[in-house]
Amino acid sequence: MTNAFRQVGGALGVAILGSVLSVAYRSNIEPALEGLPPEVQHDAGESIGNTLILAQNTGRPDLIAPA
Repeated sequence: MTNAFRQVGGALGVAILGSVLSVAYRSNIEPALEGLPPEVQHDAGESIGNTLILAQNTGRPDLIAPA
């Protein structure tokens, strides 16, 4: 029983932490993405990896520092 609670607690902790970090990242990267098409902003706001790929593909090194 203790092991089950530990596993559930760990999974919930990871999910909550991931959600909090995702919201924080999106709110901090949005100003740097202004002027880009909405679908590109959405994709870049999903993850650091997507933002770095966008910076490389569009020649916008200014997106690397905020990411």
